[in-house]
Amino acid sequence: MLLAISYGFHVPPVDDILAEDFKTIKEYGYTHVDIDIFWSETEWREGILNLDGIQKMFDLANEAGLKVIANFIGTPERSAPHWAFRKFSDEGIVNGPSGQARGPEHAFGTF
Repeated sequence: MLLAISYGFHVPPVDDILAEDFKTIKEYGYTHVDIDIFWSETEWREGILNLDGIQKMFDLANEAGLKVIANFIGTPERSAPHWAFRKFSDEGIVNGPSGQARGPEHAFGTF
């Protein structure tokens, strides 16, 4: 039976906390960890992907005996990095459901 728990990915991952969390998750009988990975956490600078933190998270989950369900969240209104808001500032990043353009104050990640 598949038992999954949702766990947020944050940059940078804190190895000792993750290792302990994953160990505890496994002890509670879970078999999988469900991780949301946001665009802003993987492409801080345009065209430069950094997947090291994600790989570390996968490795730590594997070491604890957990399988990973990865959800890559790429919807602009929820996960666009600051550079995307700056690059498309004239158009704005449009929130799908409302159709409202949003500015960099809604961005995740770093400058």
